[in-house]
Amino acid sequence: MEKNGCEIIKSSEIGPVTTNNPGAIYRSRPLSGIIQSAMSTMSIIKMLAVTVILRHSVVCNRLQSIYIKKQKL
Repeated sequence: MEKNGCEIIKSSEIGPVTTNNPGAIYRSRPLSGIIQSAMSTMSIIKMLAVTVILRHSVVCNRLQSIYIKKQKL
């Protein structure tokens, strides 16, 4: 056990792998989960951007109609 209370354990999930790929240094993780997470984040950002644009458009339309009504008075 280390001084800070952490214990170093051996695991087949991390570290050098020589059985499957002798040239590999570390085991790789599938990228599909990482890619899916990034795509989900991008989708949320796009939806937020569209929402902001639509709200801006509504506000502009309201201001324009108020301005037109004042001009007619």
